[in-house]
Amino acid sequence: MVRQGSGKHVAMYIGSLCMGGAEHVMVNLAEALFARGWRVTLVTTYLAEEEYEVPHGLWRRIVAGEAAEEGAAVLPDPEEGKSIVYALTPSEKRVPVEQVSWRLSGEGETGMEAGGQGNGIARVFSGIASGETGGRLSAFRHRVKRLEKIWKDIKPDVILSFIGKNNFMALLTAGRFRIPVVVSVRATPVVEYPTAGMRLTARFLFPKAAAVAVQSRAAGEWFSGAVSRKAVVVPNAVSAEFLSRRAGGQNAAERGDRSERIIAAVGRLDENKNYRLLLEAVAGLLREDRGTLPPIRVILYGEGSERQNLEKEAAALGIADRVTFMGQVQGVADRLSRADIYCLTSDREGMPNTLIEAMCLELPCITTDCVYGGMEQFV
Repeated sequence: MVRQGSGKHVAMYIGSLCMGGAEHVMVNLAEALFARGWRVTLVTTYLAEEEYEVPHGLWRRIVAGEAAEEGAAVLPDPEEGKSIVYALTPSEKRVPVEQVSWRLSGEGETGMEAGGQGNGIARVFSGIASGETGGRLSAFRHRVKRLEKIWKDIKPDVILSFIGKNNFMALLTAGRFRIPVVVSVRATPVVEYPTAGMRLTARFLFPKAAAVAVQSRAAGEWFSGAVSRKAVVVPNAVSAEFLSRRAGGQNAAERGDRSERIIAAVGRLDENKNYRLLLEAVAGLLREDRGTLPPIRVILYGEGSERQNLEKEAAALGIADRVTFMGQVQGVADRLSRADIYCLTSDREGMPNTLIEAMCLELPCITTDCVYGGMEQFV
């Protein structure tokens, strides 16, 4: 289906579409703009092993040996209007990807370089293997040239970049083409720009941005001078699946009259999410119980470097049988709607997507007063 609309073309630039908050927001925004008639191109450095689904995405990873005869490892012949490119994973493994060309309204031409509304969301990969670039300075030059070529080829009307050094690269490479760049600071600024060198670079480059999107007033005030004046608080969007479930009241019906009461949390299993605090709180609650509480189960949705440590912590606290690690899952709205309480225990946050989504499902929510989290905006 060809969409009619403004015909504006936005390029969104990020490392990959892995299961993180910034990536979640980017995918939601890409789909929303596409639905309004925008042409959308996602520019990512890598193709991650686990990524968010983009319903209107014009690409798909090709599995090794797919469409092979008698087990021969061959690539399928691309259909008309499709091509095969190679993307890098974060570990720099080359992965074949089948891409669909833009189909334009009016003339029926194909090709991303032609401009116009497309029949889906396109994707371009900017990653360059370290073995192809030489030293550190040479690698930087190669990446700059690669991004400059991408902007020249796809000709976006605006670039929206996400997270840390990606923001720097977008501003460095788009200037010669006079493409406005909106940089998005998704995490706590002091975490996203932790070193003096990064803060100095931000102070130099960010005034060149059309705007600096932040998630809370505190995050905007962290920057000073010209950067702070360009800071705009942009609340996160919410996926339609969470709004539709709220409207239908399905969450309360699905929880029903169960014997167990579910405490849910969603996010990466890393130190910042501080899930130890949640486990300790539940263990303390169970120790003090005098037989008045219903059975409690903690369900953690997400994956990360702290999983093994958290599993050991749950065992040490004597609640291993009360904690379920679900890993990365699809259909979070459906799963979260069955919980009784949502908990966010992070030390630092930007504007937590999962907290907003849990509130849309009308779940009772408990949260820490995260540094720069702007939690007062939810009260």
